[in-house]
Amino acid sequence: MSSGLTDLVQASRAVAATSGDPMRVLSATEEALERSWTLLRESGSLLSATSVSAEERDAELQPLGRGVQESLHKIQSAIPGQREVEEAIQNITTTSLTLEKYGQRGVGEKNYG
Repeated sequence: MSSGLTDLVQASRAVAATSGDPMRVLSATEEALERSWTLLRESGSLLSATSVSAEERDAELQPLGRGVQESLHKIQSAIPGQREVEEAIQNITTTSLTLEKYGQRGVGEKNYG
């Protein structure tokens, strides 16, 4: 699970760097990490407790799992949707074609060697 959380942090940083509202993405990610940590910590202590029944464990862990799910949904709602991504790609394509039309060289075409 820790590698999944690491991947989540890396992806969130990348999205936040290109987002119009980076704090929204980062705040949602922070909440997901905190709730995931709480779920891991509580599940570990409940599993090691011998006096707790399976029903009691489920009753305590289910709300924590729902909290993680809700926080992941907040991340999903904070990242750009498919429409925004397609618009950005279209803007890049249009700009590239305009630059080519007027003989502007692209950034990557210059030989620095």
